Parts: sequence; C-alpha cells; structure tokens
Amino acid sequence: MFRLARPGSSPGAASGPAGARGAGHHGRKKPAASPSPSPTTVAQCLIGTWTDTGGDSIPNTLNNDPVTYTGGAGGIQVFEPGGINILEYSHTTDTTHLDGNTWTEVYNGRATVHYVLQNGVLLSSDLSASGTMELLENGSYNNGGPLTLNLDPDNVTCSGNTLRLYATNGASFSYTRDVPKAPSGS
Repeated sequence: MFRLARPGSSPGAASGPAGARGAGHHGRKKPAASPSPSPTTVAQCLIGTWTDTGGDSIPNTLNNDPVTYTGGAGGIQVFEPGGINILEYSHTTDTTHLDGNTWTEVYNGRATVHYVLQNGVLLSSDLSASGTMELLENGSYNNGGPLTLNLDPDNVTCSGNTLRLYATNGASFSYTRDVPKAPSGS
C-alpha cells in the first residue's frame, strides 16, 4: 500500500527510489480479527483487519537497473472507522533477483497514519513510524536505515473479504480480511 523509502545507501550500495510495500506482522500479538460485513461501499468494506496474501508486485530500481520485488505475505493492515490505519512489520520481506544475486528488503516496526477514501483513492497523512529497514544481498547486510513511508495515494478496490491496492508506480497488493473462526462443536 505505502511506498517504503529504501534503506539509505552507502558508496556502491544498492538502493533505489521508493517502491511500494505492504505491511507485515509476525511474532507479536495480532490485532483482533474483523467480522465479515456486507458493506455497500468501498469505504465501509475497507474497515477491518487485512492480511497480505503475498502476491505483491513492486517495480523499483536496484543499482540503476529496473527490477520487480515480490513478497509481502502475512503483512497486516488495520483500517479503523475513525480514519486511522495501523501497519505492523515483523521480518516482512520483498525479494528480487539481479545479475545472479538475490536482494531482499526486510522491514520491522510499526506505523500509523490518518487516512480518508475519496472516490476510490486512499489518501494518507500524519505518519508516525518506528522500526528499521535492511537491504540484504545474498543474505548478507548491504545497507539499512529507519522505517519510513512515502504516503502517495493508492487506488482501492474492496469487495467482501478481498482488498486490492494499486500504487501510482504500478505496484499492486492483495489482502484477505481476517475473519474470526467459528467455535468448533460444543
């Protein structure tokens, strides 16, 4: 959903302009699941807790070469009715390949933003983020920095338990609504 700023570069380090990225969450208590509503508008559908299905496609550059990162499975976003979006990252990764090397971006931390939805476009502001980002080359640290997000608008489609976000840079993200499991037999 949000474009994460890439880790700061050092001489010769790989980095590029911000690409899109979904949120992640592992190892911490997961926010409460959302009931599956029968919404009549995209704004109503957006409310709830969403898990990234991992089919993210994120165009970017690496060492001035165009690449596409993939990943994001397990990322969590919570859209609250009052206009707050909570994103949690815990070892969330995106991966690409270039010149025989595997490049992995690793995100850890938490962010909150205010959001409004206007004509199917998600607008975000007032970012508060803490955490880190790292860029690994073949599993070894290349560079890193603090977790930061670029709050460019995203187009949104939402129906039932499926949420899709489309960034202005061509990135796309798919989420599934967290639905409480029915209690097993009594």
